[in-house]
Amino acid sequence: MLPKSIRDALGLLPGTKVDISPYGAGVQVVPAGRTARLVEENGVLVSAGNTPVDDDILFGLIDAGRK
Repeated sequence: MLPKSIRDALGLLPGTKVDISPYGAGVQVVPAGRTARLVEENGVLVSAGNTPVDDDILFGLIDAGRK
């Protein structure tokens, strides 16, 4: 079970599938099936995803990673 703050930061809803893998002395949990599609723009690779990421989501993920 993941704390609600982490579930919210990752956008996990009841029934959301996740991938769990070993990571250092712990585990890494990521939403399953999410992939980043990269495209080249002006010689630089950028994400072509359509999932909006605002500051609250980004800082929530950073904070969750620090705990």
